[in-house]
Amino acid sequence: MRKFINIFLICFVLVFFTAFPCVKLFAEDQTGGAAPVKSMQEKKSEAQLYEMQKRLDAMEAEMRKVKEESEIRDSLKMSDEEKSKEGEEILDAAGGDYTLRRPGRLGLEYSFAYKVNTYDALAAAGVIEHTSTHEMTHSANIEYPLRPYLTVAMDVPFIYEFDNADKTSTTDDAKKDVSDLGDVAFSMQLQPFKASDDSISPIISASLVTPTGRSPYKIDPNRELSTGSGTYAGNVGLNISKAMDPLVAFGGVSYTHTIPSTGLNFKPGGTDGEQFRHIYKVEPGDSFGLNMGLGYSLSYKVSLSLSMQYSYKLDTNYHWKTGDGDQVVTSVQTAEASPFATMLIGTSWRLTQKRSMQLTFGVGLLNNDPDLVFKVRLPFEIEL
Repeated sequence: MRKFINIFLICFVLVFFTAFPCVKLFAEDQTGGAAPVKSMQEKKSEAQLYEMQKRLDAMEAEMRKVKEESEIRDSLKMSDEEKSKEGEEILDAAGGDYTLRRPGRLGLEYSFAYKVNTYDALAAAGVIEHTSTHEMTHSANIEYPLRPYLTVAMDVPFIYEFDNADKTSTTDDAKKDVSDLGDVAFSMQLQPFKASDDSISPIISASLVTPTGRSPYKIDPNRELSTGSGTYAGNVGLNISKAMDPLVAFGGVSYTHTIPSTGLNFKPGGTDGEQFRHIYKVEPGDSFGLNMGLGYSLSYKVSLSLSMQYSYKLDTNYHWKTGDGDQVVTSVQTAEASPFATMLIGTSWRLTQKRSMQLTFGVGLLNNDPDLVFKVRLPFEIEL
């Protein structure tokens, strides 16, 4: 019996140690045997997902940067309204005849203009006088839009003028000056077609100048100066402009008709020996005008324009009467036609969002033109 038990124990031990590795291996196959293979796949997948996430993060950062740059460009880019405003300021610096006032806004403007003209005149045998004439004009202008396409305006100038002659004598005639109202002008502007960036913007203008200033035919020219033309004048013109980013081209033509001044008793000489000789009628010549130029925006606040104005005035006829009573003789003296040309440089400075200042410098190109022209304009708008 003991022998049988020993043999059983030996067999049990052999079977146990033989079967245990197989059971362990089977258990590993059923539970954790595949764990190392699955962990490697997960690690590989996690590495791929991490790489893809990095790429997505980089793409998102790049898109965010592009979006920020686009927003900055959009903020710096001018809107259509700002472009229109910029074009108006460029044209205003060129003269103000190329834009219309917007409805619902009353336009007020103060301007100051200074002109100087110098010349030499033969006063007597061997005596040449150097004369300089200075004119300073303060003007108040008001513009009111009746319709989006129609604007009316009135301009009231006040003129101070003096001349400085280097005369050999010390009489009071050596210097003359005057302060008085100038010729008041009424005008209108009509825009027949709606303006657009792709087309030419035409504006038809018409004005009437009234002889409210001191007439040159009702003064003593040896002692006094005039502040007006002494006659009514009507003007019609066509001005066009075209935006060609970043430039603005503009130009125009005009015609001025002057009504003759009659019933005069003007004695240019002013001497007793010529008391029976005077001018009783003046027929100023009509004139034709041409202007053209370019404007450019230097920055958001500064613009520059360069233009030229040319006009040609026809003959002026002076009708004389000589004698008294039945011994009156009439005659006509003609002043020949003459051209005028001025080169102008205009600049516009935006002082604030709603305030700007326009400066214009001009140089006469011909003998009949002023030597120097300087003008400052301060426009304002009032919401109605």
